[in-house]
Order: sequence, then structure tokens, then C-alpha cells
Amino acid sequence: MKKFTVIVLLLVTIMAMSLAQAEASTVYKVKSGDTLIEISKEIGVPIEVIIEQNNISNPSNIYVGQRLIIRINIEYPNDQNKYGYYTIKAGDILWNIAQKYNTTVEKLVELNDIKDAYDLYIGRKLLVPLNNNQNVEEENNYYIVQEGDILWNIAQKYNTTVQKLVELNNIKNSYDLYVGRRLILPNTNIDKEEIKVYSYPLYYSYQVQEGDNLVKIADKFGVRMLEIMKANNMLDNINNIQVGSNLIIPLDNSNKFAYVKRYSKLLNNYYRVNADETLTDIAEKFNISEDVLRIINALGSEEKVRYGQKLLMPVSQGFFKKHRIYTVRKDEEYIADIAYENGVNIRSIVQANYLKDLNVKLKKGETIIVTLDEDSKTTWVVNEYN
Repeated sequence: MKKFTVIVLLLVTIMAMSLAQAEASTVYKVKSGDTLIEISKEIGVPIEVIIEQNNISNPSNIYVGQRLIIRINIEYPNDQNKYGYYTIKAGDILWNIAQKYNTTVEKLVELNDIKDAYDLYIGRKLLVPLNNNQNVEEENNYYIVQEGDILWNIAQKYNTTVQKLVELNNIKNSYDLYVGRRLILPNTNIDKEEIKVYSYPLYYSYQVQEGDNLVKIADKFGVRMLEIMKANNMLDNINNIQVGSNLIIPLDNSNKFAYVKRYSKLLNNYYRVNADETLTDIAEKFNISEDVLRIINALGSEEKVRYGQKLLMPVSQGFFKKHRIYTVRKDEEYIADIAYENGVNIRSIVQANYLKDLNVKLKKGETIIVTLDEDSKTTWVVNEYN
């Protein structure tokens, strides 16, 4: 009798577990002609979720009869009435959104399962807490612009940078700075958190070679294929890679290139747009695909850049050539002097470090990469006069 009771209990337990699993997932059987895109639309689940949950290494290689398991037990906060949604707009960063809703970057990351910068894109709806809907302005520091003020003086006074003030206050030109305007000053603690996690995503621009496919490229750079697809907006066209085309490779989560990731953080990963300069000019200046620049900076296909705008740039190509990392030792150093000391041409330093022009002067402590390949080398002729 006891044995029978135990068996019944085991059966009940197994059935309960099966029911729980059935409630937590759904199974889709692949039919002839199916693609992940069509399956995604049919069952209403994002294609990246299907790929992740089924550990699909090659999205173009699903087969008839394959069973795709989609887990649907997504947990939301119990007090949903205290939460709302915010749609990300151009120029948004988590720090600003957190300030708007009187919360923290950490809380937004937790609520929305944000793993890296690629999870933050225009149009995405973020779950945001509404239960502490206080006056956010009390949490911030502000400065009222006075007559004669310029951004440099304000930045110096509050131990920050002109660049940071421009970002926080969406300053596009000199007309945006007027007497009486209230400027947001950076909150040091939150600022550091934002920079650490989101401000410097590492993208490498890779030119597709003969025989390449997404699986090979992902393996070469130690990243998930899904990350490459998301970074290049390829979720709707996973087979669209052609020899000679440029792919964005997100290196933040790469299990390779630890050296590149470590030292790239020390370099300048941004470029400030000059007067009358177009995105095409910048792409040609640094030998980068214009499409790559548009994607990593969330620029529309026809959107123009403006004077003073800061553009995120790909990881320097110099890391994949013979090179050295150089940190300025003197109070100030011209890049021409550095080029002379290393026997390379000035333009190679400009291109490898996304510098403004050939006459840049670097400050003590700044770090650059100096390429030492054959294309960079040159012979300097010095004329000595008595």
C-alpha cells in the first residue's frame, strides 16, 4: 500500500511539474518554408528571444520538424500600478531618464534587464517606477547663467567639462546659452556609474572577407552572433553580408581581445565635428564606413551632423597593426614631435586617434596609439642652421 502511495505521489508531482512547465512555455514546430522572422511574427515573440532561448547558433539553419521552445513566464513587478513606460528618444541616456523619474541607473537596468549599451535604442519602451514621483529638481544641482559666462568658466568652477555640460543640457550652439538659463550640473556619483557602464561602448568596424559568414565572424571576435545581428540591424535580414561590406562588431562582451578592450578605454573614442564638416567628410577622413558611423551614433539615413557634435567612433584600427601605446610625459606635446620621435607620419597618428587636425597639442597624461606599420613609417629630414 505504501509503495502504491509513493508511486501515486510521484506521478502527481511529475504531472504538476509538467503542468507548470506547460504554463511557462510554448512549443512551435517548424514547418516547410518557415523562417525565424515569420515564426517571430506568428507567435508574437521577438526573434532575438527565440534565438537566445533555443541556443540557435545559425538563425538561417533551422529545419522542418524542429521544436522551438519559447518560455513565457516573464516576471513583472507585483505593483504594476506603480510603474509606467517611457519611450526612448534620440539623445536619451539612462542617467537623464533616471533623473526624470527620480530613480537610479541601476534600478532601470534591473527593471528592464539591460545588459549593455545595445539594449538602449530609440523607440524602446522602458519600465520606469512612478511610486516616488517627487520633484526631481530638488535632487539636482543647477547653475543660472550670468552675463559674461561661457561654458569653459562654468565647467572650471564646478570641476566638470564643457563636453559634459553640453550633453546634460542638450546645448547645440551658442544661442542655447543665454543669461538666466538654468543649467544642470553633473551629479558626480551617478555620473561615474553612467560612464562606467554606458558611455564608452566598444565597436570595431570589420570588413567582410571572402568565405566569411556570421558564425565565423562571431567566433573570430569572441562575441555572440546575436550581438552582431542586433548591432547591424540584421534581425530581419540575417543573410545579408557581402564581401567588402562593413560590419559593426560589439567588443564589450567579447571573450577575446582583452588587451584591446583594456587600452581602448584609455584612448579618445569620440570625435568633435568641425565647422562645415559633413558625416561623409569624417568617414573619408578616417577611412570608416559612413553607415557604421550612422548606426553606432543612432543617426537617421538623411540626418546631418552639426558643428560641435560629439560622435562615437569605432575602436581604433591601430590596435590591429604593429603599434605602441604612448602617454604624454611633458606638460604639453605636439603630435608632430611624437611622430618625429617614432619615425612615423603625422597623419597616421591623426587617423588612429580621431584627432581634429595635424596641429593638435596633447596635455600631460593623455594617451594615444602610435601605429608602426610600413604605411605609417616615414623618413624625417631635419635641417640644421647655424
